[in-house]
Amino acid sequence: MMIFGFIFAICCAAVAEAVNVNNKINLTR
Repeated sequence: MMIFGFIFAICCAAVAEAVNVNNKINLTR
């Protein structure tokens, strides 16, 4: 269960980072 939570946290961080980069690209366009 602990490992699953760790993987889930990494996924959330990756998604948040992707959205953040996507927003920056959209703003500069």
